[in-house]
Amino acid sequence: MAELTINQRAAGHRRSLQSMHKKVSAMAAEWWGEDECCRSFLDELAEKIKETEYLLVIEKSDA
Repeated sequence: MAELTINQRAAGHRRSLQSMHKKVSAMAAEWWGEDECCRSFLDELAEKIKETEYLLVIEKSDA
């Protein structure tokens, strides 16, 4: 099997991060009204995952 290019690898990781964001957001929603501390921690984690997804981009060089 051929190795993935750096862009393909980054795209796969972004898709994985999107999935993680959805899962962690769902976990946070389960804590709504039960424990605001747990909900807050999970919301912060979901936001950090989303930020990482946006930052995981391979810039093209001018080579």
